Amino acid sequence: MLQNGHYKVDFGASLPGVGGRVKLDDGVITGGDDQYRYEGTYDVVGTQVTARLTISAHAPNAVSVFGTPGGQFWLNLTGQVQPGGFTLTGPSPFGGPGIVVTGRHLPTINLGQF
Repeated sequence: MLQNGHYKVDFGASLPGVGGRVKLDDGVITGGDDQYRYEGTYDVVGTQVTARLTISAHAPNAVSVFGTPGGQFWLNLTGQVQPGGFTLTGPSPFGGPGIVVTGRHLPTINLGQF
């Protein structure tokens, strides 16, 4: 089962060591990093995950994990639910190395208790 909530995501393709944050909420993904916004949907069947994402640059000189400049592109990813998160893979929309995305569920912060 993939929990709703916030996830730290790490991903690499042509450029390794890049990451951001996403929120999973009943089949909807939203998130981003310092250069791109991510929006899309996901489905979970058993431990299998399928995700469809639109990636849109919001920084003026953004460079994607694929080494391409700015703009907008789409990703179709598949993978597995893992303990505490997920691992997804997919092809590059530009040719070249594909992408690997790992997500780790972040604990909820209870702001009512200090």
